[in-house]
Amino acid sequence: MNLVWTTYCFGGFLFAVLLAGKASVAAEPYIPEDPQAVVARLPASLVRMAPEGRDGLQGPQRMARVRDASLAYVEEGLRSGDARYFGYALALLNPLLSDTRVPTELLLPLAMVQQARHEFGQALANLADLLQRRPGDLQAWLMRATVLQVTGDPLLAKNDCIKLAVRGSPLLGSTCLAGSAVMTADLPRAYRSLQRAMQSATEPDRTMLPWALRSLAGLAEASGEVDAALQALDQAQAIAPDDVRTLTARADLLLRMQQPAQVLQMIVADNPVPQLSLRREIAAKHLGREVDPVVLDQLREMHESAVRRGAELHQREAALLYLELLERPVEALRLAQENWRTQREFADAWLVLESARRAGREDGAADVLAWMRDLGNADRRLESLRQSLFREARS
Repeated sequence: MNLVWTTYCFGGFLFAVLLAGKASVAAEPYIPEDPQAVVARLPASLVRMAPEGRDGLQGPQRMARVRDASLAYVEEGLRSGDARYFGYALALLNPLLSDTRVPTELLLPLAMVQQARHEFGQALANLADLLQRRPGDLQAWLMRATVLQVTGDPLLAKNDCIKLAVRGSPLLGSTCLAGSAVMTADLPRAYRSLQRAMQSATEPDRTMLPWALRSLAGLAEASGEVDAALQALDQAQAIAPDDVRTLTARADLLLRMQQPAQVLQMIVADNPVPQLSLRREIAAKHLGREVDPVVLDQLREMHESAVRRGAELHQREAALLYLELLERPVEALRLAQENWRTQREFADAWLVLESARRAGREDGAADVLAWMRDLGNADRRLESLRQSLFREARS
């Protein structure tokens, strides 16, 4: 299996993954010799949504069709871990994009694709443009809050989440606020609010439940309630068994709970989503088993290839690779610090602190520690790690 790195983000969760494929983004495109060869199969529902030149749709109707189809592609990419869907979305959008003014209907899907490329500034600019034109667009408020949470400005994101709480459902507002509060002094209040919103969720909220449950799990673990966190992720997995976002969150939680055997049970060998394969190999290593040399070589080669191309989209996963499998904490710390410049969520803070601890470099965590102080950190996971870092540095 050949692997290709890519990264995407939405709904408060950022993942860097590798794709099984014939070529990397920077390589020559793979063109099969047989013109009838099947390169990929799309879900029938997405095929039906995609507009065609012969469908007769013009003007606003075609624009709306492209918007709906591109958003569906993005969601499928998030759910499955297959980032080719982001390319499909962009292929739909590009012919309709103007050099001077992006059509209003296309600003949201364009911003989502830009965020997938870590073009956060451009994504925020397009979202600001959309909100200027459509101040009541709840999806745009949610997307902007997500970008701000990912890039480390939860207090500013909170303002957008409050707008969602006022104009949208209680579950939508509470889940958005959960992403802004998880590492701030607002954590206890946000946890209680989301619990109440979950209890009163209605049928229209159903599509949001996996995201809300992942957010609830983060608040529960940050509050020291790891069993409640695992229960929330179990519920999310029961609703959407193949959602890579939930599987990744559950694997990470089980590893922090020192339950690697459950990770091996959850993630099958030869998993096609490399971020899951990485966690499976970490779990195997924790159990004293041999790391699969083929998977390890593929993961390492993909990181080195990305470095040669100047790509920096997967540094969170690369830092985890160097920390856990390659046992090179100094290099892991460097990667985690570089990643911290653009991504500032719990997983990113944890990587910096843990890499600094294992490298014996308290100074390497200075930026994260200052950020935690500024936010009034109430996350028990990070506080425990901070204390361990200080304790070991002084021993």
